[in-house]
Amino acid sequence: MISTLRENPGLLGPDDPATVMSRLLVENEQLRRKLETQPVIEQAKGILMGRYGVHADAAFAMLCRWSQNSNTKLHDIAETLTTSQQDAAVRDARADTRAQPAGSRVPTPHDDVTRRESFRRDHR
Repeated sequence: MISTLRENPGLLGPDDPATVMSRLLVENEQLRRKLETQPVIEQAKGILMGRYGVHADAAFAMLCRWSQNSNTKLHDIAETLTTSQQDAAVRDARADTRAQPAGSRVPTPHDDVTRRESFRRDHR
């Protein structure tokens, strides 16, 4: 019954409980989809903001323009951008690791703190 109402919303009046329920189900579906796709869109905006030095609104406008020009869903554009960014980060990390001499490792912020503490201890 609900799927029939969704396909033919004009069967009942706008205030009929079944029509209201159908509208609420559609709205619920749309909100769930937005919650699922929002994080990757925000991540893609962040990538564009960092890469091009633009504000959030401009980054979102870029995503929308790419989506419209390619006739691709905004979420799919964002997913492609974030995936390619992650792939590039993994490649860079692997390249950095290969460039390190054998037995060495990439320094961490913790190393800097430890060095400062040992310097202070040694120079008291």
